[in-house]
Amino acid sequence: MSQNPSAPATVFATPEETAAAQEAMTTEWSTWVAKTDIAYNGVVCYTAGDPVAVTNVERYKYDEQGLVGHPEDEDVQQIIRQIHEAAAPDQSVAVIPRISMAVPVLTEGE
Repeated sequence: MSQNPSAPATVFATPEETAAAQEAMTTEWSTWVAKTDIAYNGVVCYTAGDPVAVTNVERYKYDEQGLVGHPEDEDVQQIIRQIHEAAAPDQSVAVIPRISMAVPVLTEGE
């Protein structure tokens, strides 16, 4: 199979760029947590306890409506405890107050 000579070359992110992207993603998704189900145009897009993107909080003013809180807030911690208590004994519930993202980094020769 031949390569397209007019296609741009693949460029990999540097470790510094990858770290910056991971930090940005962590901030984007670990700042706010839904206090209740949040619907947009009638469709639930976040359930209580879900991380909510900062950009969506800013765009739709979820914070001003009281729909989100910070992971360290007592009322948010209470919601997370209720989710864990409601889970069946054999069911694993993962509520992630701080999300991290793993991004593979290729080094020369790989």
